[in-house]
Amino acid sequence: KNLRPVVMERMIQAMARQGKIDDALKLTDNLIALEKKDTGWWSLQLKAWVLREGARLDESAKVYETIVERLEK
Repeated sequence: KNLRPVVMERMIQAMARQGKIDDALKLTDNLIALEKKDTGWWSLQLKAWVLREGARLDESAKVYETIVERLEK
């Protein structure tokens, strides 16, 4: 059970590398919903990575900015 988040992350990364960006983002959004809204950042960095893999650079940059803001709190 402790490995589930790691396995999910690898699965999402594999999907993104296969070009299944929208599917990977859906799974990532599910993980984000499980994190604390104001302080969670791990799943957000995964979303930013998926967006970058999908060449959605502006969206990716915005997510990274959100992460920085959360980490500064």
